[in-house]
Amino acid sequence: DVYKRQESLLLGHNYQEFQRLNDLILKDLQNIQKSNLLLEEYVPKIGTSIDNKSFRTQLREIIGRTSKEILEANNLLQELNEVSLSRREQKERKKLLMKKYSETLEKEKQNFTHIAEIISQKEKDSMAVAKQSISERRRSVKVAESQRGNIQMQVQEDSKLKLEINYYEEMVNDREKDIGAIEKVITQLRDIVIDASKEVVKQGDVLDVVVGNITESKENIKKANKELHIAHESASEDTNTKIKMCILLVLLIILILLLIIAVA
Repeated sequence: DVYKRQESLLLGHNYQEFQRLNDLILKDLQNIQKSNLLLEEYVPKIGTSIDNKSFRTQLREIIGRTSKEILEANNLLQELNEVSLSRREQKERKKLLMKKYSETLEKEKQNFTHIAEIISQKEKDSMAVAKQSISERRRSVKVAESQRGNIQMQVQEDSKLKLEINYYEEMVNDREKDIGAIEKVITQLRDIVIDASKEVVKQGDVLDVVVGNITESKENIKKANKELHIAHESASEDTNTKIKMCILLVLLIILILLLIIAVA
């Protein structure tokens, strides 16, 4: 009875953990889907007049947050896969949810990496344009320096061109950092999530074996208890039979003694 109560409490706790993980995974998947839609809106604006520091900060935050949510959802899926449930309907629900969540996560991961690759390419294109602008303005500075016209106009033109060069150089540096960060995220997700999805299947197979062994062990324990009970009953019956035989033997000896005394 104590064992059954402890087992019942453990399985109840497991189902609560299953529900908790289920809610967290669902929340992460919903956030990832929203972020992917938002990133799709950002893509056409890269390299336009809207592409300023505030825009780029928001873009970096969305990419960083989404990649973390994908990794977190994957880790939660592994935890969910390791939760052991007792009831058949719970196991069936877990199996269906694992399949659904894994497929959804893989789909959203592919969407995200595809969008990230587009963003990375647009960043490279914008960086190429910025580098070309730098070259053009440097040539203009040299031309202005070679001309000996109005000194004041020359100074103003030089200052303007140098400011533009600094602006484009800063843009190139920022985009190089962003491209490196984006490509790192793409590689990380491509490697980790794919391996993790294989691990989920692998762990599922192992878990089925473990659950099967546990179930088999329980059945063996029940059979052993039943056989022990039968053996105990048999032993009790043998003991009772022996006692009865001893009593009968004693009575028989007493009867024989009484007959001998009576004859004498």
